[in-house]
Order: sequence, then C-alpha cells, then structure tokens
Amino acid sequence: MTNLATDPGTGDLFFGQANSGSACTGAPTITRIEHPTSAHPTFATYSSTPGTYTSDVVFAPDGTMYAVEQGPIIACAARISGPRSPTPPTVTTLACFPNFGIFAGSDTIAISARPGDAPTLFVAGPDGTINKIDLTTSPPTVTAVLTGGTRSDGIIVGPDRCLYATQSTSIERLTNSDGSCSFAPERRPGGGGLIG
Repeated sequence: MTNLATDPGTGDLFFGQANSGSACTGAPTITRIEHPTSAHPTFATYSSTPGTYTSDVVFAPDGTMYAVEQGPIIACAARISGPRSPTPPTVTTLACFPNFGIFAGSDTIAISARPGDAPTLFVAGPDGTINKIDLTTSPPTVTAVLTGGTRSDGIIVGPDRCLYATQSTSIERLTNSDGSCSFAPERRPGGGGLIG
C-alpha cells in the first residue's frame, strides 16, 4: 500500500496497491475499509480494473474520488464516482502521462477543491515534473507548474494555499514568483467558504 484517503461522508478509508515489480506486485483494485474505528472493520474491494494499479487516491468535498492509475506504459489521473454514487463505481480518465522505464509517469495526486466547484488536481512522479490538471475545461487542461525537480512521491496543498512536494532528499514549498501562494481558492470574506 502506498496511499490512504478518507471519504468525507462516511469516514471509511480507501487505498490502492501500486505495482512496483517483483518487490511488490500490488493488486489492480482499490480497497475500502468500512467502519475503520469499530472493533471489526470490514475490508472490501471497491473497484477493480485489471491491468491497472492505483498508486494514490484523494477525495473532493462532495465525495468524488480521484486517483493515479498506473498501466504498463502510461499513468493516468482518473475520476472515480465515490461511495455515495451508484455501484459499481464509474472510472473516467482525465489526463495521462508516459511512464519512464519501470517507473510510472505519475505516482501521487493532490487536490484543491471548494464545495460545489470542479476541483483542480496536481500530479507528480519520478521525472521531476508537477502537473496541474484544470477540470473546468473539456478536455481538462494540463499545465506543468514545476519542471527540473527530483522524484515526487507525495504532494499536498497546504492551508497557506502553497503546494508542498517531497523530493529525493527534501520537502519543497512551491509558491508564485512573488512568494505568494494561489494553489487553492481564497477563503470567502467572513469565513463563509472559499473564493476562486
């Protein structure tokens, strides 16, 4: 397992199992842990896509799941209908990236979202590039926000609206050229949510 996410509606946990070759063959499923705080949590397969392995998952405020799905020659960011949607879940490919040798083109995903709006996704992997996926356009627009870095196995949008990424030997904080951060919407005046 290389990832873990909590459904904001049910509190259930979800994880995937990446395929890292002979060291860890993974599984082409996303697993749901129902009632994780109970004495007897239940493990169940939530979705299964043969030949595709999930290396990271995140949830939007509305319960929609987003994931990095790895195949033999390509890795894709995907939208997966969440636990409050009809089953089986629907998987929609949003953007894909080529793999680099035995490594996936994208290993990790982060989300910047305001309830009711299309979220913005960020994906990164071993080539040192962090890509932004804008879901307000059709098809989604992919823009590199960082190039020339090292391997990223974890990224997250912080409460300061900056993007943080693990590198080979450090954690980097990404900002605008003037030092400000705008990777997440601003809070609405008076604390009533966020503004774009």
